[in-house]
Amino acid sequence: MTAFPHFYRCLGETIRTNRKKAAVSQMVLAERAGVTRRFIQELENGRSNISLHTLMRLSAALGMTLSDMCAQIETALKS
Repeated sequence: MTAFPHFYRCLGETIRTNRKKAAVSQMVLAERAGVTRRFIQELENGRSNISLHTLMRLSAALGMTLSDMCAQIETALKS
């Protein structure tokens, strides 16, 4: 996991930004996506990895498509 610290930071920032835009708490997002609040916290802080399936569930919980989420992460990686 330490081989990609920039990726994990961008992933976390993207999730946090979209969660705040949707005006939901970490707890609400976690419940909607079927994960723990602690997991959301770890993701947003760039300290955890995520499976594609879980990223898809998080995207849906935020009212986004997986492709939109990935595009935002890719944009963040380029900046």
